[in-house]
Amino acid sequence: GISEWILPLVFEGHLEEIFWLKPPWSHQFGAGTYKFAVGQSSLNGNVCTDSTELYYIDDDLYCESENLTEVKNVTLHVVEILSHENEFERIFGREIALDDRKWGLDICLDTFSTGNPFVKIFDDSMGKEATQLLTELHEKPKFRAESETISHREKIKLKQIFTKSLETIFGEDEMEDSDAHKPGPKESAFSALTALYHPPETGQNLVHRLKTFLEREIILPEHFQSILENGLCLATLPSNKSSREEMLLLLDKTGVFLKLASPSNPSLITISRSVGDNFTPLSEADWLEEKLLNVLESVYGNAIELQEM
Repeated sequence: GISEWILPLVFEGHLEEIFWLKPPWSHQFGAGTYKFAVGQSSLNGNVCTDSTELYYIDDDLYCESENLTEVKNVTLHVVEILSHENEFERIFGREIALDDRKWGLDICLDTFSTGNPFVKIFDDSMGKEATQLLTELHEKPKFRAESETISHREKIKLKQIFTKSLETIFGEDEMEDSDAHKPGPKESAFSALTALYHPPETGQNLVHRLKTFLEREIILPEHFQSILENGLCLATLPSNKSSREEMLLLLDKTGVFLKLASPSNPSLITISRSVGDNFTPLSEADWLEEKLLNVLESVYGNAIELQEM
């Protein structure tokens, strides 16, 4: 994911300010400016952040500030591609222009049209019913809702209960408890999972459907592992197969932004096709790449030198 390469670059001191021009269907971050720290966790040695955004909680990358060492501060500016030009100028333009600093431009083709490859993976391996159920299980817990009533610490605690419950439910079968009056670990996990949804009827319905599905279907161990590793992607990754008219509009607005972003050209431009991992629709990738290169040429002229990696 994005955090796997951006956070290390911040930690190594190569990035201190990030500008993300996001498509309207991406909801990992809302539009605005975010300031947070990146450092090495004294608890597990990983590069983590003190950002309280759910995006980092989902990736288990949150760490309290006092437990971060070798800290670097970073500012993230987020604006939607289809914003008015005045918004571009306010967020990315004259007020915080990149002036003469060196900067790099990274563009993924799936910004303009994308699918969620994990939907097809689960459809093919477990069926559409399972995919829909798993999507709802992961997108509807109350800690995922934008609510002022749930504190950050509570969200982390509920997320941990959610993860532990799924690990128990989809883990190896345990021996039945010898005490018939005491629920076994799986039944306790079902109860804990039920309590994570609001209103209560939502949790009851989802867990009932989950129990029914598991009793009816034969689920292979590798499917359980895939659920634990990738189930969250069903709910958090964006999906929007754009028409060519929509892609052209997004490309045009990207060109407008790039003209406002900085008086200097980027030192490096990287373009990720995102075809091999099935995010960018294969049928549109070549056309989309050609149109994007046209936009870059209109902005930067003959300063661009193409190199295929």
